[in-house]
Amino acid sequence: MLPDPRARSRLPQPGTTRGVPVHRGLAPLDYPLAREPAAADAAIPFSRVAEELRVSAAAIDVLVEDLPVGVLVVDRDGRVMYTNESARAMRIERLEAIQWVVTRALLTEDAVREEELEVVTPGAPRRWLSAHAIPVRAAGRGVTGALVTVADVTARMRMRAWNPVIETLVNL
Repeated sequence: MLPDPRARSRLPQPGTTRGVPVHRGLAPLDYPLAREPAAADAAIPFSRVAEELRVSAAAIDVLVEDLPVGVLVVDRDGRVMYTNESARAMRIERLEAIQWVVTRALLTEDAVREEELEVVTPGAPRRWLSAHAIPVRAAGRGVTGALVTVADVTARMRMRAWNPVIETLVNL
């Protein structure tokens, strides 16, 4: 079920403590966010940040659904468990290239970063994607799946292809 789009405007604002409307489990913060970050805070995991801020599952749903990049969550066997709106629009859960990136992350148990993939589909324009896959680990159980993000970088790749032509024209 998709979250209510009006929920975005009701998310707690930084520095507020009380009086923020509660919507579908979104609760206001009990303390302001204004504090100086400690040096150790630079590498704290997102789960701890979410816990500290008491971000509800509904708030995370709204944030992930609205990201401009595709997000997939896959289990240890590579089955897609979740896709956000951008991923569904790109139809990336069915692409073999994405499956390869996921498999590499799951087998090596290392992050795969900025893997550029050319996607050629008969009857459709060629496109390029940039994929990241990060293994998800559970305490005592090892890698249980992967979080995958995919961005459409077709415009950037097309511009890169035109760079030699542009340089030649500029040097005339």
